[in-house]
This record gives sequence, C-alpha cells and structure tokens, in this order.
Amino acid sequence: MIVPEGIFTTSSFSAACTPVLRSRMRSGLALALLVFVPSVALAAPKQPLDQFIYKFYSELGMSGSSKSDTVTPRIAVLDAEIRVDTAYEDRTAGADFSFEPTNEVIGWAADKQAAWVVVDLPLTVSGGATPTVVSTAHGVAVVVAQKTKWHAVAYSFRSTVPDKEQADTLKEGTLPPKIARKIEPGAEVVAKQFVATIGDPKAFAATVSDRKEVVLLGSAHADRFEGAKVAPTIKKWNLKLAVRDGLQAGLAGTSLAWVVANVDATAGGAKTSVPYQLLAVYEKSGTAWKLVTAQFAFYTDRAF
Repeated sequence: MIVPEGIFTTSSFSAACTPVLRSRMRSGLALALLVFVPSVALAAPKQPLDQFIYKFYSELGMSGSSKSDTVTPRIAVLDAEIRVDTAYEDRTAGADFSFEPTNEVIGWAADKQAAWVVVDLPLTVSGGATPTVVSTAHGVAVVVAQKTKWHAVAYSFRSTVPDKEQADTLKEGTLPPKIARKIEPGAEVVAKQFVATIGDPKAFAATVSDRKEVVLLGSAHADRFEGAKVAPTIKKWNLKLAVRDGLQAGLAGTSLAWVVANVDATAGGAKTSVPYQLLAVYEKSGTAWKLVTAQFAFYTDRAF
C-alpha cells in the first residue's frame, strides 16, 4: 500500500486457466466485477456454503468471470483484474495457470442469510520443474441466500500492485473509472455512515467490528490484517479518505451491507493524495453498522 510521502506497507482449490482467461490477462480486461442483486430473507438454502464457494472459484478461474447461477448480475460497478507479465506468459506457452485460494476467512451474518468471504488468490504457472507464482490477488465476496442456493451479490478480486508500480502509475496520472452514484433502498444509513467516518481515521477505526472474522486488505501483497489488528492498522495508516466521484451501496440479506467508492487517500500532513477503489462490508449489530471487511485496491491500466 502506498500513501503520500511514505509507504505502509482454508481451503485449497486449483482451476486450470483457459486461453480465454490468458487472453483477458494479456489485454488487462476485467476478471471479476462487483455486482448487486436484490435479496429476500428465506430459509437457509440446502446448498452448503463451502460447495457454493468452490463452484464460484471454479467459474472465476475457468471463464474469467462468474456467469452461471452463482451470480445474478444487476449492476457492474467496479472492474477487477488478475494479470501476468505478457513476456513471461509467452515464455511459458502451453503451461497451465491455476488459482490456489489461501487464507480463506468466512464470516456469517447474524441472520444466517448472508456471509462475507475473504481470500488470497496466488496465480501459479506450472509445466516446468517448479510451479511459480506470477501474480497474487486479494478477493472479497458477499454472498446471500436466494431460494435454494447461494448467490454472490458483490465481489472484487484485485491484483496486488507493487509500490513502485503504484508510484509510476501516479506519475502518469492514471485514475480509476468513475463510479455512478446508486444507493439501494435500505442501504442509505450505511452509505451515510461510510461518508461521515472515512475522513477521520479514528472515527473509521471506531466502526470496526470486534468479530474475529474482520479483515482489512490493502493494495500490496503484504497488506492483510485480521481481527484485533484491523482497527489499530487503520489508525496507523492515518489516511483521511474522501469520495472522489460516485458511491454505490446495497444490502445482502437483512444484516449485511456493502459500499463501494473511488476515494482519495491523504496521509496526515501530506499535500498530495493517492486514489484507491474501496469496498467496505458492514454487519448490523443491534442498531449499529460495524465494519467487517475493507479492501483498498489500486487501479492501474497497464498489464505488468
């Protein structure tokens, strides 16, 4: 994670990537999208959640996006990507690329109708003497019970970006695509809280849940913090955040909500800011909405 005038820095599954995915990685196109669909409170689906997650990862790896009944897209609000150096890919023609999900965390909402999933996704190339990790992504998915199955209603799988690459992108003036403002009915309170607290690191940290499944993800590979480490890390980063353009928010079940926005992050005393795409997931606890996951993603349009 790079900030102005300073740097702060399980289940197992393998899905062989098809030429379609390799083509998408070469062109830098989206591998996954954040999407939202309306949710209805129903009895817990018969489909086990771990079975759904396995299928979701499989679709993501095989097609470059999840397009079957694991997701019902309504609004695409944020591109995501997992990319690999084109020259390296050319040198490994015919090799298999695969995802190996690690460090998986699953948090259940109080109503048992929704959950959040956080995972690291190293992209590994095999075919030589030793498998090699060529790219790593942080992933977040919000899933909800719909009829007899689970569905992902919001998800973002983003490649981590080395600090030098971030610095080069900032020099070029590359900015993330604008996000249109759209707040779904019922999510107004969460969106208002998000805007009111992100400008003050202490206030933002105060909204963090005390659940052990809380996860904070930054834009660099090492930026992953869990449980009791999340609130202190937000304070340590000392980033004052401001929404750059639009903001979108929605509900998953009755006790989970998500917010996504382009934000400008300014460290204390700094004169310049760094743009991030921020996905925040909140759980309702009593009358309060508590932060359970925050993912800071750095946007770059270059295939590196």
